[in-house]
Amino acid sequence: MTTGESDDEICEKVLMKLVKFVVKENYIRKRLYDKHVIKAFLFQIESAVKVCPECGKTFKSKSGFSVHLRQHRQDPSYRCCEKEFYCSARFKRHRYFTVF
Repeated sequence: MTTGESDDEICEKVLMKLVKFVVKENYIRKRLYDKHVIKAFLFQIESAVKVCPECGKTFKSKSGFSVHLRQHRQDPSYRCCEKEFYCSARFKRHRYFTVF
C-alpha cells in the first residue's frame, strides 16, 4: 500500500497532528486552570473580608472578627482573678504568668 508519500512526509504529518493535539490539550488545561484560579480568588475575596455590623470595621481572620464581636456585646468568654478576657491567647498568657 503505497500512497506516494515518503517516510519523511508521513512522519511530518504525524508530528503535526501530535503538535496540534498537544497544543489543544494545553489550551484546554490552561482554560480550566484559569477558571480554577479565578474561582479560588473570588472565594477568597468573599470569605476573607468580614465586616462588623456595629462599627463597620473589617477583618481578614474569623478569630479576630469573633473577638471583636464579643467586645461589642461586652461578653468576655474567659474570666480569672476578677479579670475578663475576650481573647483566649491573652487569657492563656495571663493564666501562665499568674498560676506558675
